[in-house]
Amino acid sequence: MDVNEQIAAEISGLAVGSHVKLTIGDNGKGMDAETLEHAFDPFFTTKEVGQGIGLGLAVVHSIVSGHGGAIKVTSQIDRGTTVDIYFPLVDGDRLH
Repeated sequence: MDVNEQIAAEISGLAVGSHVKLTIGDNGKGMDAETLEHAFDPFFTTKEVGQGIGLGLAVVHSIVSGHGGAIKVTSQIDRGTTVDIYFPLVDGDRLH
């Protein structure tokens, strides 16, 4: 997908240019705005003690950012969450 200036301005860390967009969604509990603000914080979790360590999205964010990409998460309570991951397209000559 081609990311223009308007789309890039809406998503932190997203650059203008050609990207591969991966969308993952669910129809689960969803997150409120306060929870969503902390979704990428290391060790933040909404799970009970002993049920999770809260590294999942922090690690994903680190990997995606390390490859020049960006993530956008949208969520609604009782409707689910959608995660859009953008990776910049890489010219095949740059892979060597």
